[in-house]
Amino acid sequence: MDKKPTYLELEQQVKELKKAVLERKTGEKALKNAKQEKETILDSLVEHVIHQDTEMRVLWANRAACESVNLPRDQLLGCFCYEIWPRRTDPCPNCPVMKAMKTGRPEVMEKYTPDGRAWFIRGYPVQGATGKIVGAIELALDITKGKQAEKALRNTHNKLERRVKERTAELVEANKELKRQIQERKRTEETLQESEENYRNLFQTITDAIILFDAQTRQFIDANAAAVRLYGYNLKEFLKLTHQNITSEPQSSDTTIRQTLEGKLARIPVRYHKKKDGTIFPVEISTGTFTLKNRKVLCGVIRDITERKRSEEELLEREQILKATLAASPVGIGFIRNRIIDQANKAMNRIWGYEDGFLLGKSTQVLYPDIEEYERVGREFYSEIKEKGIGSMETRWVTQDGREIHCYLQGSPLDPSDLSKGVIVAAMDITERKQVEKALKQRGLDLEMKTISLKEANTALKVLLKQREEDKIELEEKVVLNVRELILPYLEKLKMKKMGETQTHYINIIESNLNDIVSPFVHELSSKLIKLSPTELQVTNLIKQGNTTKEIAKIMNLAKSTIDFHRNNIRRKFGIKNQKTNIRTYLSSFSL
Repeated sequence: MDKKPTYLELEQQVKELKKAVLERKTGEKALKNAKQEKETILDSLVEHVIHQDTEMRVLWANRAACESVNLPRDQLLGCFCYEIWPRRTDPCPNCPVMKAMKTGRPEVMEKYTPDGRAWFIRGYPVQGATGKIVGAIELALDITKGKQAEKALRNTHNKLERRVKERTAELVEANKELKRQIQERKRTEETLQESEENYRNLFQTITDAIILFDAQTRQFIDANAAAVRLYGYNLKEFLKLTHQNITSEPQSSDTTIRQTLEGKLARIPVRYHKKKDGTIFPVEISTGTFTLKNRKVLCGVIRDITERKRSEEELLEREQILKATLAASPVGIGFIRNRIIDQANKAMNRIWGYEDGFLLGKSTQVLYPDIEEYERVGREFYSEIKEKGIGSMETRWVTQDGREIHCYLQGSPLDPSDLSKGVIVAAMDITERKQVEKALKQRGLDLEMKTISLKEANTALKVLLKQREEDKIELEEKVVLNVRELILPYLEKLKMKKMGETQTHYINIIESNLNDIVSPFVHELSSKLIKLSPTELQVTNLIKQGNTTKEIAKIMNLAKSTIDFHRNNIRRKFGIKNQKTNIRTYLSSFSL
């Protein structure tokens, strides 16, 4: 049988157990404070901090990471990271966290998410007590707009508190349970030391400046490498300073520190700080508080926003220039969203005839003379903008005083892929131009009618002139032929008679005068008719009248053979000799 312990031995064991319990409580308190300090620091960061195991399950995530998906921390624990943030069924390609766990060294990458934001992601391997990689830490920073998360810090981890309370309650159990808890405490301390080292690494690798200072004395307690670089000190110099040494707004800083300690303030959008060399620069600050060794400590995460302020000032200047340009523009310009008037410059209001701002928030339907024109513009104008990126058309508007005006519209969308975001519309009053066009069009119609009338008159005149010319030619030919046929033959006969010198002279004068009279007409007479002699002309005329050779010989008192001779000459001169052409029919085509 085992020897029973004496009373003194039992009393000694009880004292040792009480001492162990006291040490455990002291250790648990220190553990709790250290855990709270580290979690408070990490929850103060706007950078996403996620602790994952080797299978990429979430073991812990800071507040910024939780808020990015609107889920509490306890719902994230145990989930795969790629299911939560990128919403995938498998790990992301080239994931820096997976690479870090494989290579055993930090990995980084820049990645663009479907919403267009750019992220700077780093993965750090986590090693266990044996040196084996047991997980990784992921740091994700939104580098698109350069803003940190701005919500209040979470003070404690509820699940961890619950476990600590449960373990504290178990300390009152029997000695056997107490010994088991002591062993568990040792393992917890080892885990805490490992976690503390990881948190220290995170503290130093965060790109934003992080400073810790005593709430009462304002003396700096700690600062990361980014803070030391930002203010231009080394760490030893920096820890000798107080908060007053880095702010250029002491009174405002004191006020915001008091508000932070009262829990009324977690973010300062703009504060001006100063560097070691005296340079003043703007910063954005996220704040938090926690207790460290029975003293209140403030944690500030500080970001230099010099470039952002410069960009904001440049943007403000551009906006002012744009407003001045719109105000001075003689062209009406408005911003229309879902066919509701959102903005309009002075020129546009002058076109409408309304006071500035009167139509803001109203439908553009009030501008149109009827619903058909309103719907036509909505159908054609916006369809062209959607297809081509820019649209233009003419329409009619009604001004405040009831006048109907003609307008030329040209529009361009704010976002070609989504017209509901709004359209910039430029408008010009073209009423006078339309009136001039209408007058010109009417004038053109009048001129066209006059032109048609003139063309018709000109055509009729040409016909009359042509007929007159033909009649003139025909008359001239008849005059020439009649003179040669009816007068000259008889003059020839008279010349064959015996006459006195005076009579012969008169006959020559008559013949010369007749030739002078008909000479202007001879150049226009048919060349074939001009070749005929007077006797041949007389024979030709009798043939046309239907007389036979015998009848012609009797009329002209000539022999029948003489008439045949003249007939042959006529056929030869007309180019129909030795042809079967009827000479009477042929001669009928000439005016004699």
